Amino acid sequence: MKLSADLPMEIIKDLWFHRWALLFYLLIVCSLSASIVVTAKTKTEISELRQTEVEEDYLENEWRNLLLEEETLAEHSKVRDVAENQLNMTRPDANNEEHVEIE
Repeated sequence: MKLSADLPMEIIKDLWFHRWALLFYLLIVCSLSASIVVTAKTKTEISELRQTEVEEDYLENEWRNLLLEEETLAEHSKVRDVAENQLNMTRPDANNEEHVEIE
């Protein structure tokens, strides 16, 4: 019975004797935990970065399309301005329109 009563004291003495090994073990466990947390956060950030890059590509394409549309609309308005100002052309009203049917 004396053996079981001294067992907790022996464990404590053994831990105190190997306190540096125990301290290093705890430091290793903390370091591994921090490494896991940092890796998880890094993966999340990389995923968000890729999503942002995809969105950026989409917005750049949309911007190019809008620039092309703007240029196209500018050309039509330029033609209209030349027709109205230099050639004195006007748009016909409903009474002057003629409809041609094609068979």
